[in-house]
Amino acid sequence: MWNIRSFAVLGAALVLLAAPMGRAEAQNQTKTRAQAVQAPPEPEVVPFQNASYPAGSIVIVNKERKLYYVLPDGQARSYPVAIGVPDEQWVGREMITNKRENPRWVEPDDDGDGEVIEGGDPRNPLGKRALYLGTTLWRIHGTVAPWSIGKAASNGCIRMHNDHVIDLYEKAEVGAETFVVNQLSDPVPKRKGRKLVDD
Repeated sequence: MWNIRSFAVLGAALVLLAAPMGRAEAQNQTKTRAQAVQAPPEPEVVPFQNASYPAGSIVIVNKERKLYYVLPDGQARSYPVAIGVPDEQWVGREMITNKRENPRWVEPDDDGDGEVIEGGDPRNPLGKRALYLGTTLWRIHGTVAPWSIGKAASNGCIRMHNDHVIDLYEKAEVGAETFVVNQLSDPVPKRKGRKLVDD
């Protein structure tokens, strides 16, 4: 026969059963957040047997979510990246025209009233370094969202882990050619960068 005491005992038992599950869920969430901010793995040096891309150039492969910095000995330094969301993905050929440490970020705005976040601010979407591509608004830059690396997540820029973009920044020179292709077997781009989906 159920009485008030029976319901009280049952309620206490359910609380005890639920408590460990709550702690486990919290631990998993903490672990996920910690993984997102921990140092990324070191960039890999991989075989890169494609003489069409000169040493010192950068090749971004959309489908692989990878950036290759071409080395002179048939190899390349490989970095994981985030690329544009489907409507903002692009292919083509550009040149690094500028490099900046702790770049300033200005929110794109037709009226010129966009938010400005100074370099070094932990909220700055460009992260620690930026390499500017041609006269476009596209950049190769760091990020404050390391969990987005490996995904289609940006407005067309190429995002890298901050440690990785610092490494690339020290190697790539102003004037270096930058190629963006869907897959490495595609022809070498000859045209300037263009979006895959027209506005």
